[in-house]
Amino acid sequence: MKVVFITGDHRRHEYLVSKFSKLFSKILWFKQKRNKIKKVKKYKHKSNLQKLYEKHLDLLDKSEKKYFKIKKYNEKKIKVINIEQNQLNELSVLDEIKKFKPVCLITFGCKKLKKKYFSLNIKYLLNIHGGLSPWYRGSITNFWPSYLLEPNFTGVTLHHLSDKIDGGNILFQTAIKPNKNDGIQDNHCKAILNFCKFIPNKFAKILKKKKKEIGFKQLSSGRIWTHKMWNPSLLDLIYKKYNNKINKYWIENNLKKYRKPYLKNVC
Repeated sequence: MKVVFITGDHRRHEYLVSKFSKLFSKILWFKQKRNKIKKVKKYKHKSNLQKLYEKHLDLLDKSEKKYFKIKKYNEKKIKVINIEQNQLNELSVLDEIKKFKPVCLITFGCKKLKKKYFSLNIKYLLNIHGGLSPWYRGSITNFWPSYLLEPNFTGVTLHHLSDKIDGGNILFQTAIKPNKNDGIQDNHCKAILNFCKFIPNKFAKILKKKKKEIGFKQLSSGRIWTHKMWNPSLLDLIYKKYNNKINKYWIENNLKKYRKPYLKNVC
């Protein structure tokens, strides 16, 4: 069974591919170049916010190195093609996929695919979204749950690709159980670890079915979070007010009584 992965090139992307790759005999992997986590964008604001932003990214980089242990992959099984961000929708990429003839194409952490991908004869066109749809769709969606004092909504969604951002039918979802000793970076990493622990084996079951699994339609449009909604001033709440201990505050004040996610899983 063949699969195409189209992902970013951060450790979390490589870790996830390593876990899902066990389900397939042949893998074509397009790794889209992304900025390094610690590459700090210079914002025009007070220097103390710049330092806070650098601290946030440094902690995120250290967390990914701590949680995502990458083993050397089998080069005979996996063909890796490195691409730039503007190359994703080029005909050369689509031609490679057509020749490969996969049963499944999975995206994770890459730019949005154009509609011409939907004309490919592939049984499953899927996206792994670092966030819980429909509540948290779009960008940076495992930051916002902690910021809004509901870290229990930190999770991952596997859904069908559609023309809507993170709006396709849902196959699987997982969410973290907040630990009082964890910070926002731990939540982000543990969401992916948790997903990779439980979902590959479940996903293998639906791949064996002759009939395509349609999944659950998203009955709510939820909210789409964009890059423009985020700026370093938001980190004041995370670090200065809560000292990166939002989980502890959430647990001690029993905030779980207000809202909890209802996860969708086809099996």
